[in-house]
Amino acid sequence: MGKTHLVCALVNRLIQDKKEESVVLHDGSIRFRSCPAFFVQENMLLARIRDTFNSGLTIEDEGYENEEMIYRELEKTPLLIIDDVGKVRPKDYSFLQGVYFRVIDSRYNEGKSIIITTNLNYDELEVHIGGACADRLREMAGKAGFIVMTGKSYRARN
Repeated sequence: MGKTHLVCALVNRLIQDKKEESVVLHDGSIRFRSCPAFFVQENMLLARIRDTFNSGLTIEDEGYENEEMIYRELEKTPLLIIDDVGKVRPKDYSFLQGVYFRVIDSRYNEGKSIIITTNLNYDELEVHIGGACADRLREMAGKAGFIVMTGKSYRARN
């Protein structure tokens, strides 16, 4: 089917179309705008957030990040792509659904785009991420709705 392949092609196109932009910060430094998309696989996102709970690092340590820092990173990007949603079934749905509610609700309220790739049908997706999140995604998709891909796996081609 090639869902991830197509999403990556979309991101490459966004990067090609993006004009070089810079921002002058309050201290006079110049920062170039970052990539217009943030791509993450569901299992990696959840592991990254879980790792903040027991990392043992303090704010003074290199590599320190807390849960709030991760959510802010996900909130600021113009396009968030979460790949392979539902590939791994969690032991704790309340944690997973809490993460999705925080991420999807903030993007919903800010009018920011999100793409989710999954092999789940809508009912299975609703169970996985929670009803409130599924409702927000449905509204965000609008009349276009969800894109359902059919066919053989792209990786299974000859």
